[in-house]
Amino acid sequence: LMLSGRYIPASECAGDWWHYAQIGSQLIVVVGDVTGHGVSAALVTAAAHSTFSLLMKQFGADAGRGIKLDTLISSLNSSVMASAGGQSTMTGVASLIDLDTGIMTTSNASRPPLYVFRKPPGSDGGNPMSYFKPLMDGRMAPLGDAAEIVVNSSTYQLEPGDRVFWYTDGIMESRP
Repeated sequence: LMLSGRYIPASECAGDWWHYAQIGSQLIVVVGDVTGHGVSAALVTAAAHSTFSLLMKQFGADAGRGIKLDTLISSLNSSVMASAGGQSTMTGVASLIDLDTGIMTTSNASRPPLYVFRKPPGSDGGNPMSYFKPLMDGRMAPLGDAAEIVVNSSTYQLEPGDRVFWYTDGIMESRP
């Protein structure tokens, strides 16, 4: 597995955020975007990042237990709710990949879908756009929308050569 990313904020401080962590044979990737702009969005993002970092330390201390996606999502929801005071929400997606099996479990809190690029075996050419598959399942309300959140998730079997695209809406709103 190879992971790469790029983050270019639109201004000095922003509400877009992504991070990842590996604990044992599990890799977690998160992407979030707080509603609004500027300092208030950046502060909520900082709270979510802190919650993520603390949870990864806790999961790492008990590596035999593994990362629990529902615990992560519920904790991030509480963090956004507490830091935003109901004034903002965070859309986000969290994907947990089992590096031994290639099974990816994803929860999507009102984000655009992830995309998996899978080139069919033996295909030479064709329309490469047809190789992109949107992952639409596992959707739920944005984080911070309510004190309690129902965590939905879906699973997807990754295959060798697959490419997964996590992104924020900045990619669709980019300006020349």
